[in-house]
Amino acid sequence: MPLIYSFNVLFGSFLVVAIICIDYLLKYNTDAVQRKIFVSCLFMTLLAIVCDFTHQALAGQGGQIVQTILYIVNTLYYISQVGAMYVMTVFLDYISYKNMKRLKTIIIIVAAINLVHIAALLLNLQWGFYFFFTNRNEFMYGDKYFIRLLISYLPFVIDIVDLFLSYKNVSFYHINLIFIILILSSAGSTLSFLANNTPLFWICSTSGLLALYLFIIRAEAKFDVLTGIGNRHLFYEFIDKLNKQSGEQSWSIAMLDIDDFRRINNTYGHIEGDNALRDVAVTIKSCIRASDLVVRYGNDEFILAIQSEYDIDRLMERIQKAIYDQNEKSDRAYTLKLSYGYSAFVTHSEQSVNDFLVKIETLMCNQKNAKRRSGER
Repeated sequence: MPLIYSFNVLFGSFLVVAIICIDYLLKYNTDAVQRKIFVSCLFMTLLAIVCDFTHQALAGQGGQIVQTILYIVNTLYYISQVGAMYVMTVFLDYISYKNMKRLKTIIIIVAAINLVHIAALLLNLQWGFYFFFTNRNEFMYGDKYFIRLLISYLPFVIDIVDLFLSYKNVSFYHINLIFIILILSSAGSTLSFLANNTPLFWICSTSGLLALYLFIIRAEAKFDVLTGIGNRHLFYEFIDKLNKQSGEQSWSIAMLDIDDFRRINNTYGHIEGDNALRDVAVTIKSCIRASDLVVRYGNDEFILAIQSEYDIDRLMERIQKAIYDQNEKSDRAYTLKLSYGYSAFVTHSEQSVNDFLVKIETLMCNQKNAKRRSGER
């Protein structure tokens, strides 16, 4: 394969990954954990591309200094390339479960595997069982190169098991994404080994990272930038997902809004109004379970959904108490109060979701009017 072709592919892959990385770092992302994981994967990939580029440029040239450089860049290449694959596995697990305790366990497992791999690569510098270079600085596989293959394909096994265990918790689009990543990554690794063709590996890997980034952009479109919780799009996707599941399900869904929010904006300014929205969102989120849903439906309106087996009256009391406690501790010039209305939403029923929302909005307005008549506001 002409060297210029390899350089073109490596340079193109570097540009694509670099553009993804720069664009992602410039974006406002509400999930700091996701940002750290994905950026780590991108940085490792960029390092691997640079190392491979250096290897392609120097391989076959004579001299001890060149050979030393080749050993260093190839060791870094395998560390960063395999590391990026494992970080991608961590990323796929995180977006599937969003569970910090589980994430820490996965990171420990991944770190342990990579430390073993790094130790093997360092020992290889002395013994050459992984890879080595001839006197003419030509790259050769060592007799224990299968170590790299085992470690490289292990993430695919983890991803497949992970997908099998979590398929009920993720969307059809999500499942397709994971399959695309698995197919591209495994195909790239196989072609790289069997055909000794690293350009094909980078074409597949870059395509996988691009697919991941498009997934991130699509996911971020379902979250409210101001408050960090879901938006109206996420709510309707949630309802659509419920309606597609077999069997009847019942969820308690509430609509809440901030009393006198217009007065807060008009009196104290829109920046303070934004602060009020964030405070309410954080308070509601702190009171619910990971399985519950809260979104900012629009302006100062929030929607909360929990399974009907749980006591929504108790939850609303907990939210109201949390708001009261926040008012007591805050030095704001105004007091936050919420009005709400709720009812049971049953899937596969004749009532449309829009009619249901009108119903709970009316209940919320009735509570707000009752407060006004009693002088509570």
